[in-house]
Amino acid sequence: MTIRNFISVTAEFPLEYLNGFKLDGLFISFEKHLYHLSWEQMDRKGIYQLRFYGSEQDFS
Repeated sequence: MTIRNFISVTAEFPLEYLNGFKLDGLFISFEKHLYHLSWEQMDRKGIYQLRFYGSEQDFS
């Protein structure tokens, strides 16, 4: 379920709602190794800063 939701969020990016929940720039899961994805729209329309958080490394 976590992988399916993560694929939906990234494949249909930027996704406002997932399974009835407003994401508001944030996706959190309970999967052990990849549990947090956040995004912020930059000054130019269509450009986002993505941040992936995992149990062993975080990156933007």
